[in-house]
Amino acid sequence: MFTTIVIYLPMYVSAVLAAILMVELFDRYQRVKLLLLAFLLACTFLYAGHAVFFSYYVDLIPVSDTIYVFCNLAVYPLYFIYVCNLTEKRSGNGYYWLFLLPALVCALAAGCCYVLMDKSECSRFINDYLYSNDSSALDGIPLYAAWVHNVAKVLFGVQIIPILMLGMKKINRYNRTVRTNYADTDTRLLMHIKVLYIIFFVTSMVSFVSNIIGRHRFLATPETVAVPSVLFSILIFILAYVGIKQDFCADDLEKDLADEDERPQIQPVEKTVNPSKELCKRIEQLMRDERLFLQNDLKISDLSLRLGSNRNYIYNAINVEMGVNFSDYINRQRIEYAAKMMLEHPELPINELYIKTGFSSSSAFYRNFRLYMGCTPKEYVEKSKF
Repeated sequence: MFTTIVIYLPMYVSAVLAAILMVELFDRYQRVKLLLLAFLLACTFLYAGHAVFFSYYVDLIPVSDTIYVFCNLAVYPLYFIYVCNLTEKRSGNGYYWLFLLPALVCALAAGCCYVLMDKSECSRFINDYLYSNDSSALDGIPLYAAWVHNVAKVLFGVQIIPILMLGMKKINRYNRTVRTNYADTDTRLLMHIKVLYIIFFVTSMVSFVSNIIGRHRFLATPETVAVPSVLFSILIFILAYVGIKQDFCADDLEKDLADEDERPQIQPVEKTVNPSKELCKRIEQLMRDERLFLQNDLKISDLSLRLGSNRNYIYNAINVEMGVNFSDYINRQRIEYAAKMMLEHPELPINELYIKTGFSSSSAFYRNFRLYMGCTPKEYVEKSKF
């Protein structure tokens, strides 16, 4: 019973999460989450192949192993394509589907080998290679099938590092763009996706080593299967949960920027010796006189509209002249104002204070307070008493 649960656990976790995502997509279609669904379905079939292998359903292996070869090479590229679509507009990432080409070619080659092998050759390949990782006695088509599997194992490892580097580059660039355009970034940044992407990379390397060693080595005891089975089940659950909760992506960012571009064209600030420095003075005066930083969900486009200037001028003034991004610039002023309010009105509860200072949540307020003040709000008040 324990062995059965362990063997089927990742498959069931992936299948249930895929079903949940299907229901959500039925209610509210999102292109990016459709790619997450493709990833979860690939995981489901991948671990179904594992289940067939570890359950010794030998008659099903020709079909399940062909699907396994494809899914094993496809799951990491599929998650990468999902990340690309989170971080880039649709027209900029179509060629990343080429990362699935090795999976398709290897799966077709493996499937053809199974079709061309007779019953005895198929049985010999399954017993000697799949269950014993020994190809020394193989010849003909079974040997070609072993080569295909070995190539697939190598390709799995080769693709991981470039995909990781490209994915991290895209996530970092997207996060910088968000911090440049929004003061409130909590629901827009991909920080959890970034961490999970790194964890996924590590577990993929573990999978690569396991593939090189051979799945047959995990057949000895249920415990050897239990550890990777539980770990991968937890990882897939977290990946899916975070992905389902992530509603903001590059499509939304592009729409926000497009909406601003459709506004009537505004004349740039008057030319001076240094227009960026002049614009900095205007920004600081606006913040000082009208406390615009207290506006909830403030965007750089709101600031450009208020000052009658172009977003790019505002960007240069804050990022280049002031040396900070828009999010840091606004949130630092919010925290400085909050610290002043805490001393002047100690009776004001945090639940009211974070709203009055423009933050979208108490967690964002606490995190930024610690970042800019070096302590918690309670510690700050205590220190101020002395």
